[in-house]
Amino acid sequence: MTINLHTPLGIRSSFAFPLQTPAARRDILIGGLLLLLPGLGWVLNMGHRIVVVHRLLHAEEPWPAWIGWVPLLRHGAITFLGMATYYVPSLLIAWFAWHAANIVLAIFAAVLFLLATLAIPGYMTHYCVAFDAREILDPTRALRRSFEAGHDFWKAWG
Repeated sequence: MTINLHTPLGIRSSFAFPLQTPAARRDILIGGLLLLLPGLGWVLNMGHRIVVVHRLLHAEEPWPAWIGWVPLLRHGAITFLGMATYYVPSLLIAWFAWHAANIVLAIFAAVLFLLATLAIPGYMTHYCVAFDAREILDPTRALRRSFEAGHDFWKAWG
C-alpha cells in the first residue's frame, strides 16, 4: 500500500511513510548522515522536508529529494530564519524575566513561545506549496492557518 496525502493519518502510516520505498529509505540514510554535520545538516534536512512536502502537495513522487543541494540549503535556511524570527521574541522576554525574576514576564514569554510553536506549521505547509517566503513573514496569517486546519492539525500534533 502506498502511503500518500490521502492515506488516513495514523501511527502506523506516519512511521511507515518515510520508509515505504528504497528511494525513501536512501533519503532517510542520507539525512541521518548529514545530521552529523552540526547546524548545516539540520538546515539541509529541513530543506529536504520542504521539497518532499512540496512534491506531495503537487501529486509528484516525493523521493529521491536529495537532488539540488543549493535549493535544499536555501529552503532550509529560509524556514530556519522564520523559526528564529518567531521564537526570538519569547526567548528575549524569557531572558529578561529570568534576570528580573518577574513571573508575569515569564508567563508572557511562555505564551509567545506556545503561539510560535503553533504558528510554524501554518507557514511551513503553505511555504511548501509555492516556495513563497511571504508565507513565513506574517505570523498572524501563519497562526490563523494552523487553526484553520482544524481537527487534522490537532490530530497530527497528538
